[in-house]
Amino acid sequence: PGLAGALPFAAKLYSSQSTNDFYKTLGVSRTASEAEIKKAYRLEAKKWHPDLHQGKPTKDQAEKKFKDISQAYQVLSDKAQRQQ
Repeated sequence: PGLAGALPFAAKLYSSQSTNDFYKTLGVSRTASEAEIKKAYRLEAKKWHPDLHQGKPTKDQAEKKFKDISQAYQVLSDKAQRQQ
């Protein structure tokens, strides 16, 4: 399939989490400033970093949570994406 097969999957994955979920993921309000979003991201990323969680079940959970946190920060830190 290659890259062409990955694009629809990536679009589906990206759209599967609504903007409200991004705010909830980072634990900030919709009116949070850029500084508040960055601070919340750093705290959550540090808390859920996979290297800090040992053992198969908890490491897998931490990896998923860390990816969700990173995706939320990526969207909310971009003004154009945040407004959508």
